[in-house]
Amino acid sequence: MNKIISCLIGVSLSALALSGCAAASTTGAGSAGVASVEPSGLALIDEPAPPSDAATTAMNEFVALNQAPLGDATALIEEQFPNEFAYAFFDDSSAMHVGFAGTAPAGAVALLKGTDLPYVVIESVGFNAAEYQEAASSVGEQTRKYVTSDRQVQISQDSSIGPGAIKVSFQSDDAQYRSDPGLMKSITVDTPFRIIFDFTNTSPISTLF
Repeated sequence: MNKIISCLIGVSLSALALSGCAAASTTGAGSAGVASVEPSGLALIDEPAPPSDAATTAMNEFVALNQAPLGDATALIEEQFPNEFAYAFFDDSSAMHVGFAGTAPAGAVALLKGTDLPYVVIESVGFNAAEYQEAASSVGEQTRKYVTSDRQVQISQDSSIGPGAIKVSFQSDDAQYRSDPGLMKSITVDTPFRIIFDFTNTSPISTLF
């Protein structure tokens, strides 16, 4: 990861947030309908205590039983239908949301249905995964001029906010750099993509990359 800019770009299969979807959607077994959600920023929370060994084991078992089959199915969908597949993520009930550029291919829906686990299909989002990544990369390039030794800019694809959402947030150890340096007025992206500025995620500069 280039230290100049921290870009978190890619399909997220583990974002635990409910998607806001304006496009048509259908639901799989046990899943709820999709509601429209307007992002207002995510509040920072205290760092949780490390999980116990028992809790970790229980979580691993839960993931193996409830998320791994859907993750595997989604990986096959991305491989078999690259022009149609747009994104995928888990919501907070562990239902898999899968977006498609147009009508969901019958074979893709069959793969999801075959898991016998909750899923939500979002159709007609107007882009595929390659186009989504290209748009996020373009936003990343446009933010480079705002990156300094005191401030990093994070770019992430986040369709848990809504189909095609590209989230921009900042990292700095100095509070004066934790606000908009001019990005809102200067960055553009073509529809159906949209930029979401998250000014609450203003954590210190990360040393993970």
